[in-house]
Amino acid sequence: MKHLRTLATVALLAATIFASPTGARAEDLSVDPSSWDFGEVAVGKSVARSFTITSIGTSDVSVYLLLLTPDEIYSPPTCGEDVECDFAIMSSPGLPVILPPGTATVVEVTFTPSAIGSAAAFLYLRSNDTYPPPGSVAFLPLTGVGVEPSPDPAALMTDLLEFFGDAVDAGTVWGVGPGSSARHRLDAFRHQLIEAASLIDHNAEWSACIALQAARAKADGESRPPDFVAGPAVGELVTRIDEVRDALGCP
Repeated sequence: MKHLRTLATVALLAATIFASPTGARAEDLSVDPSSWDFGEVAVGKSVARSFTITSIGTSDVSVYLLLLTPDEIYSPPTCGEDVECDFAIMSSPGLPVILPPGTATVVEVTFTPSAIGSAAAFLYLRSNDTYPPPGSVAFLPLTGVGVEPSPDPAALMTDLLEFFGDAVDAGTVWGVGPGSSARHRLDAFRHQLIEAASLIDHNAEWSACIALQAARAKADGESRPPDFVAGPAVGELVTRIDEVRDALGCP
């Protein structure tokens, strides 16, 4: 009987040893946020997000692998090495990193869409936070959408001034009024456009909106206020003014 009790004790001890994890417990590691939607980002632009990895248990946690992957599999391909991705790790701790209880480290990930449309990847993390796998592996979903870049107001304004100058030279836009007043009104209209361009260059968007609205009112064909310019190209001129105003976000 004593022999049987001894065997039972040995068997229980062996079961306990082999059932115990060789690393930290599952609840000893947290990542904040656990997923992230970067939202809409203009193609070619970058948006960054930091992920904080914290040791919250009573024992050290060793993080020994951090990478980005398009697939949620145990041995995934790596973004930037095996496959092209729109996500990239910009900064991370030197690995392996040992996190004593209460300490944290930060990983910064960027989303730079290369095309219009949805994109997705995973921040892949491996640690001794429970063993064997898959407990030691974490997949943090990353999503984002590439959208058409917003027009550049300064570039649109440059095109508008060039269009206006070409139209005046071609005789498709002219000043309105008797005698020399036609030339004076044409010059005044030109100066309003030049003033708007200068305000845009100095980041005075609100003032540029006002200047452009004043110029538009002098080319819209309405009786009040009277127009300063006329001609077959005026409709296109007004359209281009509206494009600049839309790019500025004018009301």
